[in-house]
Amino acid sequence: MNHEDRTARMKSGFAYAAAISSCALYCLNGELLQALQRAAPGHHASPLLNLALCHLGGLLFVPHFGCVGTSEEPAGQSSAAFTGVRAALSQRPRLAALPFALLLMGYNYAWLLSASFIDLRLTNAVFQVSTALVYVASVQLFGEAVCLERLLGVLLSLGGSFIASGLKWDDASSTVPRHQHQVVGFALALIAAVGYTAYQVLFRWIFGHLKQNVSFLAHFFSWISLWHLLIILPLVLAAHAAGIEQLQVPHGLFALVGTAVSALIASTVNVLYLCIVMWGSPMLLPSTSALSVPLTVVLDIVIHNERPEHLEMIGQGLVLLSVVLIMQLYKVVLPKGLSLKSEMIVWELGTMSGTEAGKAEPPKQRARKGRKFHRQGTTAGVYTEKDLKLKGDGLVAAVAYSGCFLNVALVAIVLNALWMLIDTEWNHVNLRGSDGRRPLQDVSGVVENLFCSFFSIEILIRFFGFKRWRFMFEDSWFLFDALLVTLMVLETWILPLLSQLDSSLNSDALDNVKLIRLFRMLRLGRIFRILRFHPEMRLLVKSIARAMNAVFNILFLLVLVTYLFAIIFTSQLAKPGTKAVNVDLDEAEAKQLFANMVSSMLSLFTHGVLADELAFAFLVIKEDSVPLFWLFAVFVVFSGITLLNMLIGVLCQVVADNSREHEKNQILVDLKSSLEDAFEALDTSQDGTISEEEFKQMKTDPNVMEIFFRLGMEESAIIQRLDHMQETIFAVAKSDNADESFLTDSKDPASRRPPSMSFKQFTDQVVDLQMNTSAGVLDVQSLAAKVRAEDQKILTALSRLEPDLRRLLQVPVDTQEAKTLSSSGVQTLSLAGEDSTSVRLQSTPPACPGQAEA
Repeated sequence: MNHEDRTARMKSGFAYAAAISSCALYCLNGELLQALQRAAPGHHASPLLNLALCHLGGLLFVPHFGCVGTSEEPAGQSSAAFTGVRAALSQRPRLAALPFALLLMGYNYAWLLSASFIDLRLTNAVFQVSTALVYVASVQLFGEAVCLERLLGVLLSLGGSFIASGLKWDDASSTVPRHQHQVVGFALALIAAVGYTAYQVLFRWIFGHLKQNVSFLAHFFSWISLWHLLIILPLVLAAHAAGIEQLQVPHGLFALVGTAVSALIASTVNVLYLCIVMWGSPMLLPSTSALSVPLTVVLDIVIHNERPEHLEMIGQGLVLLSVVLIMQLYKVVLPKGLSLKSEMIVWELGTMSGTEAGKAEPPKQRARKGRKFHRQGTTAGVYTEKDLKLKGDGLVAAVAYSGCFLNVALVAIVLNALWMLIDTEWNHVNLRGSDGRRPLQDVSGVVENLFCSFFSIEILIRFFGFKRWRFMFEDSWFLFDALLVTLMVLETWILPLLSQLDSSLNSDALDNVKLIRLFRMLRLGRIFRILRFHPEMRLLVKSIARAMNAVFNILFLLVLVTYLFAIIFTSQLAKPGTKAVNVDLDEAEAKQLFANMVSSMLSLFTHGVLADELAFAFLVIKEDSVPLFWLFAVFVVFSGITLLNMLIGVLCQVVADNSREHEKNQILVDLKSSLEDAFEALDTSQDGTISEEEFKQMKTDPNVMEIFFRLGMEESAIIQRLDHMQETIFAVAKSDNADESFLTDSKDPASRRPPSMSFKQFTDQVVDLQMNTSAGVLDVQSLAAKVRAEDQKILTALSRLEPDLRRLLQVPVDTQEAKTLSSSGVQTLSLAGEDSTSVRLQSTPPACPGQAEA
């Protein structure tokens, strides 16, 4: 990693640190302003004056720069790359700071005016529209990927901010703009969102090429502060003089110090915002603004002890989830087996569906691209080769098998699991009020219908994604999900509809039906779909299932041993009329612990196998009988130590074996994937086969070399080993081509093609030649069969050459001698004029093409 890469990574990491710091400082500054209003009512600064003072912190950098700008020429990029206003502003940062200062003050003032017309909570909710606006602008200007995760994150940010604002549904319906002042309030909130979007997007678009110049940010912010001091602050004073806005100057030491500290914190936040816009991703700053919503609630809980309502907590959770989706923070915590690489929707549908570009490609090449996408994209480790064989070729199939679709389904499953927690804890049937309604009954209806609609659409998309409709019976996951969706539709839509049609059935009666409760419990099965996205957990479950036979045998042996020892202890210690211990264990005696067979087996399992109160059991048995004391010790050693440890050992061994097998299969899949990529790149003939020359070029591919290292090859002997593999693999191809040349009697050397084989044959040969693969009896027999087949091919070729040689040498045909020599595999031909001279042809193949003709 060079110096530029290290610097870029440091700046990116600083952008995330600045995002967290700015969010915390923003919320703390809000608490400070509230404290000033409570502690010094009538003496604190007015909101508009406070806004102007918050942008004067850049004056601290003025002495350093001396009002002398940085280089007027954009660093690292010629001015010819920019045209028009963009070029003019990028070359004159001091002049460009003026419109940015006006824009900064303008959207903040619009936000203040909006809060005076409508509820402040509604203003904040409408202001979150800036998240969607920034995303749209980033796609157009900065090439951000259009992925379902971020689209869903933007929607959750808007909905979560509205829910987290604390507005009730009745309040929300009353806030629909019906009067003129409400329309003005909504319009001002939207203007503030647009101005906030324009500020950060335009700054990145004009000055993004100067991210390597660290001092530029300080220089630019100092000029923003200068313009605030020279132009904006006089405009604020002029507005006060004209009676447009009443200003209030802070009075008193506490108000002066508090206002100065608040202005300093706000200036720091503004500088951090510029760092985030310049060095972070385009969506980092909107995510930071959204994250301030739940952080404000946390501060209210800690400082003011204000507990939010359950609906507000749901909104906060949605906002947090939106930040995770927008910034794709799930990549940090997901297992390595699951790669959630975001791809553009246009790219996915264009390469995997029937677009114009896709139709122009050959079918085999389109199939390779589809397999390559599933191997390298988001579906790695989720879909198997069997699943991909069931996939259709249309647009719906491309969506159903795409990585974004899987990610959205996974998010919906997690949200559904969280909603089941909320519905069970705070919307229980036993929490009905005096009116017979549950606390979250209205919200529950909306959420249940949303989940039911989503999972119904998901199952329909997956159904139409099959190549044939009957293929759905071969997909066990689809059948499982279809059953859950059917039960969910029955509970959410069909039964309530029946209750509306039949007056004798109401919602209360349906809630009390045990069958309906059972349907709701079956929804928990959807959580098991997470196993499909978690390879390690799926491997553990498969290991447990494979070890069930051994586990059952060990447990059966444990029950049998416990049963035999229970008979012994019951026959020796039980006395008629003795009751089993059921209250106080400290006062129990041996005859109470082993009063009957049930008590004896329970006592042996609890005290002997599980070692619960083991010392107490030893003392009680020793007081009654010493031989039984030693017999109980034997039972503890055999059952509690030997059998249980054997059970643990069996499970560990099965898990280890499955892990090695899974790793081996994964290495083979990676090997075939890397070979296929190299094969596609080097197959210049486009005939679907690989030749020896193409394999020589493939050996230089670093990805292929890395896979060969994982197969057990030493780095020092890799070249020699690959040469041996090359000779072994293509020996069969050479032999086949040589036989073909003999059998076809081709005289034209140009008609003979170089030795080659199909990709499947090549990968099978490479896998068979692993370093740790040992030869078995079947391999030896296969080798012997191949040798006999090769020998028979050579004899057949020689027998076909014999007539030509006799005709060339003018040797008469001796029928009896030809039969004898042909059966022995050796031909003796007498030359014309030389009776004592003979030519003996051994059964060896020709050394090179053309030797037969010679």
